[in-house]
Amino acid sequence: MKHTAFYLKLFLFGSILMALGARAQVTKQQDGIQAKLIMSPNPSPYLSDWQSNKESITLTANVMQPYNQSVKLVAQLSLNGQVMARTKIESMPVLTLHQGNNTFVAADIIPLQSVSFTGEISQASQRSGMLPEGHYQICISFINAETNAPLASAPCQAFTILTIQPVTLIAPANGAEIARSHKTSIINTSNVLIYGNNKNGSNSISHVTAPEVDNDDAEVVFTWLPAMPQPPTPVQYRLRIVEVLPGQSPNNAILYSNTFFERDGLVSPLFTFADWLISDEYFKFTVRPTPPVYAWEVQAHDTHGNPIGPNFGKSKVGTFTIAAPISFSTSNLLANELPWDPKRKLGGGDFKGTPPKGSELSAESGVYFKTYFDSTLKKWVVVAFFDTQESWIKPGDKNDAALINHEQRHFDLAELFARKLRKKISELPKKDQTQNNIDKLAKETTDEMNKEQDKHDKDTEHGTNEEKQKEWNSNIDKGLEEYKAYAS
Repeated sequence: MKHTAFYLKLFLFGSILMALGARAQVTKQQDGIQAKLIMSPNPSPYLSDWQSNKESITLTANVMQPYNQSVKLVAQLSLNGQVMARTKIESMPVLTLHQGNNTFVAADIIPLQSVSFTGEISQASQRSGMLPEGHYQICISFINAETNAPLASAPCQAFTILTIQPVTLIAPANGAEIARSHKTSIINTSNVLIYGNNKNGSNSISHVTAPEVDNDDAEVVFTWLPAMPQPPTPVQYRLRIVEVLPGQSPNNAILYSNTFFERDGLVSPLFTFADWLISDEYFKFTVRPTPPVYAWEVQAHDTHGNPIGPNFGKSKVGTFTIAAPISFSTSNLLANELPWDPKRKLGGGDFKGTPPKGSELSAESGVYFKTYFDSTLKKWVVVAFFDTQESWIKPGDKNDAALINHEQRHFDLAELFARKLRKKISELPKKDQTQNNIDKLAKETTDEMNKEQDKHDKDTEHGTNEEKQKEWNSNIDKGLEEYKAYAS
């Protein structure tokens, strides 16, 4: 149910005084029936909550003499002196009042389906199920279920509903730039593919995580002032962050952009996001053309998900940026990364990994590509790599030209699909070259490459079928020529 929560504080009229935080207990004796109304000083403004929370309102009746009577309860609620709701007698449940102690809860006293709203607030109250702000009085009486004749009543009680102040964002301050500690400016976009071959035609393909690449990171601490005054029910918070796209206002971004990050169920007004933008769970890229602008908001709600406070429990929208990274350069490359170069072919010495003991394979190669944004060139860059440490060849095969050529063609295929990704990126309008879109294209292209690499091994029997390997050599060369406009 979407509604705004309010804080209720009970005020007793006349000579009845109550300490703050105590439950009101008012007793009235009439015709041998001693009625006592027990009501929380801070009940929820939602009548539906009264039904589920026995602490909201309880009516007890102690009958001193022999008695067994079918009764109904009649409740009347007034706002600022005007009746705004009452229970409909015809739809109230029939209850039994007997000698001794009788206890009735909200479902008996003011069942939601039997409440009839009146006056100007009737539509709003019926739609939200919420009592609006103001000073209230509730009166409850017993009537004969058959004749509707009055039998007894409990004293009326007064309470006030006050609006809760909304959540207020504190940090990051609106428009703040979050500093970033620089390490490198590149992040992997795919796994390393390991292609193992031997001369007998057997093959092993495995996927291992690409070499770890340290990255720019930033710790972002989000803090906010909680909803005040403290509502009677436990409060939880939902933190939501979206990226503000070009031409968007922060408010429109919150309304219409895809969620960039969300964390719900927070019980304190603080959340620390360590290693911003390199979380495996959420963020795949860290380098951007310009520092991205993020919009964030916090929503207060109860344990049932009902918003607490005005504006559906939501704070005003704040913004912040993450400081721009340093441009990527070849100095950032790891020692084991060999970029694809048309003038530089693989040799036996490039396979620096150690063959596993007992392996039947003759060689294994690790190939992949990385995607990053060059802030000097102002464009996305894709580079295909051969991983020398993840690649190995048995000592006796380091001069096997056919085997090394087959491994080179795995590397060439990585470059071919890197070019295809460059083409896809170039066809995106600048405004659409966002982190999420590049991420999707990179994954799509990696999946396509994996399938082609597998097909290359199957068709050529892992390089042992000379005629098929020649066909693949020719087709790969044609592909590289076809996409030569995207060679860099």
